[in-house]
Amino acid sequence: MKKILWITGILGLGAGVYFYYKRQWELLKNISYQITGISIAQISPLKLNISTTLTNKSELSFILRGYDIDISINDIKVANVQNRALNQKVNAFGGKSEIDFVTSVNAKDLGIGIQSLLSGAVEDTLEQSNIRFKGKISVKRGYLEFSNYKVDILYKLDEFL
Repeated sequence: MKKILWITGILGLGAGVYFYYKRQWELLKNISYQITGISIAQISPLKLNISTTLTNKSELSFILRGYDIDISINDIKVANVQNRALNQKVNAFGGKSEIDFVTSVNAKDLGIGIQSLLSGAVEDTLEQSNIRFKGKISVKRGYLEFSNYKVDILYKLDEFL
């Protein structure tokens, strides 16, 4: 009888831990991102300073290890930003982390992107033009690291004007 109670207790504890971490992972997947500003850091070659705010809705703190994000204008890739050695802690319960990154914009692709934007302006569809930030970030919690956490942020151009 003691063995059955002992085994039942261990199984109950294991199930509780499993469901707790499963719930936290679901919350962790709902991290919110917001682009708080884009400014020109350098004109030739064009470099942009992009400010972002990441909000952790989970009850667990984690460490943001790095990112690899493509920046597109009207679905034309114009830049890529990477940092594989970030190691920035993000606190739990709505903790916010400010992340600034500087990116060099590919002049050839930017020309196509600007042409797309200008044609949109001429056609009076500037509000339909978009800027997309799409890629992956690496998140570390304890001894576990998740390196394929997807990020996909889409903004309309008129939100920045």
